[in-house]
Amino acid sequence: EEFYLNHDLKEVYLFENSLSGTISNRVGELSKLEAFEVDNNNFVGTIPSAFGNCHNLEWLLLDENNFSGPIPNTIRNLKNLKVLGLSHNYLAGTIPTLLEAIPNLLQLFLDGNNFNGAVPCRDHYHDDLDNEDYD
Repeated sequence: EEFYLNHDLKEVYLFENSLSGTISNRVGELSKLEAFEVDNNNFVGTIPSAFGNCHNLEWLLLDENNFSGPIPNTIRNLKNLKVLGLSHNYLAGTIPTLLEAIPNLLQLFLDGNNFNGAVPCRDHYHDDLDNEDYD
């Protein structure tokens, strides 16, 4: 828990380890956070809704873990987000249209999950969004 006490922390790169457990909602206390990359680990549970408090976040990569449940609605608060990687988890439900509210989103990776329903209209996303990653 001391990890979350560093309120000046801007970047977290812990990808490709064997880390496990959950990510605490205390991640929302890291108000200066710009990059959070923990892809290719063994994290479980839901994606913390507190990520929505990290308004400076540009990169959020949670790919290749064991996250489950829906994409939290608070993701829409991340107006600076450019890359959202959630592929190869156990996320479910529909692909939320709230992603339309992220104006700077350039890359979205959702493949390898359990999403259902329609894919939100590409016209609502930034012109550079790579639509090929909606597998």
